[in-house]
Amino acid sequence: MSYLIGLDVGSTNLKVILYDVDRRAERVYSCATRTHYPRPGWAEYDAGEIWADLAGLLRQAAQTVPDPSAIQGIAVASMGEAGLLVDKQGRPLTPIIAWFDGRTEAQSRWWEENVGPEEVYAITGHPIHPSFGVNKLMWLREHAPEAYASAAYWFSVEDFILYKLCGVAATDYSTASRTMAFDIRAHQWSGSLLDRARIPLHLMPPAFLGGTVIGQVTRQAAEKTGLGEGVRVITGGHDQMCASFAVGAFEPGHLLDSTGTSESLVLTVEEALGTPEMMRHNLAQECHVVEDRYAILAHFPVAGYAVEWLNRLLEHGKTMPDHGLAEAARVAPGAEGLSFLPHLRGSGSPNFDPLCRGALIGLTPAHGRGHLLRAAVEGVCYEIKANILMLEAVAGCNIQKTYAAGKVTQSDLWLRVKADVTGKRLYVPRLAETAGLGAALLAGLGAGLFATPSDAVESLHVDWTVVEPQPEQAAFYEAQYSAVYSKIYPALRDLFRVGRV
Repeated sequence: MSYLIGLDVGSTNLKVILYDVDRRAERVYSCATRTHYPRPGWAEYDAGEIWADLAGLLRQAAQTVPDPSAIQGIAVASMGEAGLLVDKQGRPLTPIIAWFDGRTEAQSRWWEENVGPEEVYAITGHPIHPSFGVNKLMWLREHAPEAYASAAYWFSVEDFILYKLCGVAATDYSTASRTMAFDIRAHQWSGSLLDRARIPLHLMPPAFLGGTVIGQVTRQAAEKTGLGEGVRVITGGHDQMCASFAVGAFEPGHLLDSTGTSESLVLTVEEALGTPEMMRHNLAQECHVVEDRYAILAHFPVAGYAVEWLNRLLEHGKTMPDHGLAEAARVAPGAEGLSFLPHLRGSGSPNFDPLCRGALIGLTPAHGRGHLLRAAVEGVCYEIKANILMLEAVAGCNIQKTYAAGKVTQSDLWLRVKADVTGKRLYVPRLAETAGLGAALLAGLGAGLFATPSDAVESLHVDWTVVEPQPEQAAFYEAQYSAVYSKIYPALRDLFRVGRV
């Protein structure tokens, strides 16, 4: 009997996934992530609270294992850009600054003015953006100088939890990538960028491939969590990379398309490309958790949220009921000439225009709620199509396999429209969790339970739904995309700048 544990430290929930390898079954223990907002635009987590909550979940999980020695390893998947300063004993000196915290605009501008986006992108694979970890570190140097002077390490969230478990300072390549200070080709911290920013290299923890054993659960951690002392502690990764691994989307040309509140697309490739064209499209590239693999990430900030927001307006504030999408499903493709541009919070890739806004085109009195919701679903799927076309162009490949994930995979309408609009066959894994399960599988690699990444993924019991594009509908949407949708943003772009709408 063998068990593995994956932690998923997310901005909404903390989760512990207990994976029973022999029975190919998992259990999930979760609680809400406690977020603090000390000032407008700021968002933080208390590191002590995060650890205490995770320890409580681990204790629940450990109590269900008949033989504690059967737990073979533990790894961590986490949000990518959040972090904190710790002292020599790993004690927090600052709160964890959330990935979406808005205080680091000045630090981001410093990189623009003193280093330049081309050099940063060539080394790190990331466009300059305030959210990345190195900007938070620079902000703390200026605004919390005593903590900075006392710091032994800058820890991303994964790193902090690993340290609490085993007392070893370490990170993995994918999480390190999200600092905007990591050389993704050399798989090491960029001395040139850190020197330019006057950040000592010793603040950055050693980096390893996901699935690497870095230590064992200490006596103190065992007492806190209920785990057995000596359980292997293993590097996991950035939550998106762990999710990509769990569903099997780690071969070149495989795409993970995750639709939730926002939209994320993760394309696996064999090398770090980092071309100027990719930078223009605001694409990030990072190390994968699988050896000799990289990921190109496309993202736009509003996906499922656009449909939920629209339905709340139509339902007088109620959340999305089943009959809302049922009405949309009864509307014919094309929503009788209605188009929806879902850029309620600006556009992400491929256009990356923070000033862009949402729009309804072709609205008439004949349109009802079903038409509006259908148009919103189609608009999000058109954005996915635009990103897929762009990803295939910059990577020089045809996407071989598309995996669909996220909460909208519970909707037949979403899956049908997505397949028809993109023209891609969708593979939908019915998994309760992906990021934490990916971490558990990495723990299994580190513990030697699996010989290869493929062996790890094949150990799962997964029910698959395959959604084929319907030729007639796909042809209709292809024509609509070319003739109508692809022209909406270019036609409205300048209008969004009039008075900064």
